[in-house]
Amino acid sequence: MLNEYNQGRLIFKLYGVEESSLTEYKKYLLANFGGGVTADFERKGDDFTLYLWKEDGADNQLFDRAVKSFINTFSSFIYANEEVTLAENAVALLKVASKTLCSAESFTGGAIANAIVCVPGASEVFYEGLVCYNTNAKIERLGVSPITVKSHTVVSREVAFEMVRGLIEGGKCDIAVATTGYASPTGDKEKPCGLCYVAVANEQRAEVFRYNLKGTREQIINKGTELALFAVNKLLRG
Repeated sequence: MLNEYNQGRLIFKLYGVEESSLTEYKKYLLANFGGGVTADFERKGDDFTLYLWKEDGADNQLFDRAVKSFINTFSSFIYANEEVTLAENAVALLKVASKTLCSAESFTGGAIANAIVCVPGASEVFYEGLVCYNTNAKIERLGVSPITVKSHTVVSREVAFEMVRGLIEGGKCDIAVATTGYASPTGDKEKPCGLCYVAVANEQRAEVFRYNLKGTREQIINKGTELALFAVNKLLRG
């Protein structure tokens, strides 16, 4: 990144940001930096690549202010400083940190594990991926409490938490990710299609995120997979 910065150009990878926010940032640069710094971006689904560069004649201090303003504004969406996918960056961060990852998937059906193992060198950092699709599998393989399932349903914050903690307590990984949700209509208004939970954890903490996703079954699975990989990236980046 330092070399690119010195050459007056940077790349940022972002996930989940509103396209309108990036459009407004481009206008902000024009209004506040006199055309000395320019930005443009490309979008693939909810994954964005933003290019930021210093125009000829602009000084380094101007570029420095533009970079800081961008990072301050979009830090919660940034996952990389080079053109990589969510899975590629997760594997790279795991390697740098000498950490091992495990996954436990329900509604994503192994898509997280598949995305990881498609990255060359993933075997160095990926221990296992479990598809605990049935409720009993979550109980038997991950130690999810039947009482928790009965009290909160299998698609709940509490179950997602116990899934991810079960992986960590298994002692085979440093980082764990788990998913539970409804990818298709259930016929029950209390169990809406698209409701899902993504959990990530390490030895020190666990986080669970609730989403209401829209789209077809395939779209919901794909979106849930991306959200899980983004959560892994954020946890590794601290």
